[in-house]
Amino acid sequence: MRFLKNRWILGSISVVLALILMLFVMPFWAKKIDAKVDIIRAKTDINEGQKITKQNIQIVKMSHFNLPNEVIKKEDLVLGKFADVKITKGDFLFLSKLSDTKGSKYRYLDNMPEGKRAISLSLEKLSTSVSAKLKAGDIVSIFATFNNENHDTVLDKSLKFVKVLSLSKMDAEDYIQIDEKTQDKSIDRHEKQIPVTITFLVSEYQAKILAGYEAEAKIHLALVSRDENRRSEVLLLEQDKIISDIIENQKQNEFLNYVDENDNDENIKETVDE
Repeated sequence: MRFLKNRWILGSISVVLALILMLFVMPFWAKKIDAKVDIIRAKTDINEGQKITKQNIQIVKMSHFNLPNEVIKKEDLVLGKFADVKITKGDFLFLSKLSDTKGSKYRYLDNMPEGKRAISLSLEKLSTSVSAKLKAGDIVSIFATFNNENHDTVLDKSLKFVKVLSLSKMDAEDYIQIDEKTQDKSIDRHEKQIPVTITFLVSEYQAKILAGYEAEAKIHLALVSRDENRRSEVLLLEQDKIISDIIENQKQNEFLNYVDENDNDENIKETVDE
């Protein structure tokens, strides 16, 4: 009898839960799925390099379900921008397809300063890039932890102040930080791709060291400056001076070693002659 009573109680609870699910949870879930949001879509074909105006875009309401995370939802983020690639009528608009100035998609590689190189390194963890808070133009220090028994960590003098050119995501597109105040909830922070590589503007001397780090060490980046009253420019000039001094000292040491070797050869020759 007690067994039957327990079964009756459990059955009653199941029926009540089913009613709650049907009357409250399911309608709420259906409403959430059917919720509409405003998104920006191309009203016309937009050519690469073309400035975007109101005539080129339209605001349409769409279900947010399965909507791309980075689709732009505010026209203020689009108007006046330039298309980095050809955009077809009906396409969603993304910040990765737009830029503030007219030019190629990767304009920072078009006019490299004389004597400078662009080199990319892998970012193994989110923590190595200041939790993905870095952006183009930042000045960073590059620490290296070597894959040896002691796991030695060093900061080479030539890598104290290095300029970030870009960060890239897994799909090789540039990683762009979004201003949450203007973008609101148009990007799901939990699902958005994080940067996996970072590109620096360096000298040939720095590039050789960084190439070695990629094979033999793990890097960690420390933010030094973010364009604070031209401080970044001063730091880069200071770094160039440090590298120039290092190279000059190496040349002097090579010359002195050459002289010592020749002196030793002469002494050996004199000894043989005697």
